[in-house]
Amino acid sequence: MWNKAYKLSLNELKKSLLTIVLSWLVIIVATAMTVTLYNVMESPDPYHDILLIIIVTAVPLFFRRKVFRPNSGGKMRSSEMIIHYSGLPIPKGIIAKQQIFIYIVYCIPAYIGVMIIFYTFDKVVSQLSIGQFLLFVFVMLSISLFFGLTMLLGDFGSKYHDSIFWIIVSAIVCIVVFFGVILGMFSRFSYGRGILLRGIELMTAHPYIASFISLLIVFLSIGLFPKMAERKLRKLDF
Repeated sequence: MWNKAYKLSLNELKKSLLTIVLSWLVIIVATAMTVTLYNVMESPDPYHDILLIIIVTAVPLFFRRKVFRPNSGGKMRSSEMIIHYSGLPIPKGIIAKQQIFIYIVYCIPAYIGVMIIFYTFDKVVSQLSIGQFLLFVFVMLSISLFFGLTMLLGDFGSKYHDSIFWIIVSAIVCIVVFFGVILGMFSRFSYGRGILLRGIELMTAHPYIASFISLLIVFLSIGLFPKMAERKLRKLDF
């Protein structure tokens, strides 16, 4: 079934190759410029949390073509392609599982590029050993998998857009970090150590616990989200 799900995902990936590569380049270049800028000038710590914003908002998925994204109207706000698939003799489990491959291609290369940029140029993250950096990458990718698949659930539609909660959470994170940077640059207010750096300290202090929790998130995400998507396909009247 996973092989069939991968082949189904190629319908989107082949038609969006230029868009996918463009999303990688935009995110990686923007990250490199930001990291370089803040490492050559005195700056408040919150800029590290840009990485968290990129992960929580699943930025690469916003580059998807309209036909593959959730509609603002129509049948339960489902994407046009999911509606098309649901009318074909394709098992619902395959339609649900193909989203995992969509996430992997759109997000993983961009996120790995972003983390390498941080490790290469950032004064703090570059102090990590290779082992600590690999742990950092694994933890970040597990978090990105959860949020990325959550965003992709919106493709299957709902009376209430499923990803709206995460959009609100992402917006709050963006606003908090933005004002933290502004206040840090133009006042004596100190943001202190950012969320990302506190997380790095915690995961390097307890590597086995961090690895276990990350593995748990990965297995739960891969097992849970396709089931949720399949359930929505069965319940929604396309």
